[in-house]
Amino acid sequence: MRTELLLGIVLIAVIGGALLLVESGSNSNVSASSDAVLIDQNERTNDEGAVTIALSYMDPSQSSEYGDEIAFDTTINTHSSDISQYQLDKLSYLVDSSGNKYTPSGWVESEGSGGHHRKGVLLFSESDDSGAEILSNGKYFEIIVKDVDGIPKRTFRWDI
Repeated sequence: MRTELLLGIVLIAVIGGALLLVESGSNSNVSASSDAVLIDQNERTNDEGAVTIALSYMDPSQSSEYGDEIAFDTTINTHSSDISQYQLDKLSYLVDSSGNKYTPSGWVESEGSGGHHRKGVLLFSESDDSGAEILSNGKYFEIIVKDVDGIPKRTFRWDI
């Protein structure tokens, strides 16, 4: 009787251990197979002067609308001046943690945007001239927006 009880306990322990290994192995494979860079999508805002600019990193796994681009949902708001003059694709650049600068590949203005409230998507190429992914090797990156409403430089930073 004792031998049968002991054998039953050992068998349950072996089966339980095997199930734990299978479960943890499947979770680690999901994590290991994902090459995605995890970046905080919370909005970064700068409200210096009379113009407020807000940028949010758009996770490419959530939408393929912009293909191989690094995309930022962007709003520009004011209640006192004309902001239609500001071309963010000309006034912005991305800087990685090594100090490399990248100019935008485009600006997509949202329909109905204008007046004192503008909305759009600021785009950067995913890779540099050598084909290396811009966001894959750094510790952080920054978007710099210069010369909006008399503010020489606005910095928006994301840690990687």
